[in-house]
Amino acid sequence: IVFMAPIIEELFRSATLALLHDIYKSKFYIRNIVQSLVFAALHILVYGVALGSLDKWIGVFGAVNAILGSLTTAFVFALISGYMMKRFNNITPSIISHLIVNFYLVTAGLIVVS
Repeated sequence: IVFMAPIIEELFRSATLALLHDIYKSKFYIRNIVQSLVFAALHILVYGVALGSLDKWIGVFGAVNAILGSLTTAFVFALISGYMMKRFNNITPSIISHLIVNFYLVTAGLIVVS
């Protein structure tokens, strides 16, 4: 989760931004919001539900706070990461920041690693 997920997720983000540009020719801020919504939804489904982290979050924060907090955090992080890709025209800064965030969450015990 700490090492592979950021690479895969940032490649997915980059592909999503490019696909939205190619298909819809939309402005960057619209593409970035859409990819952030998709990222947040998939993030809570995969890590929260499928891998069981949501149970841990609910135990610590309560159900509403856990779900809204997770969605909000993932959405804002995705916006920032998408902006970094555009700003630096490079995927590496977003991968590094994603690695740092995941490392913190795993060491803080907020991501369950099975």
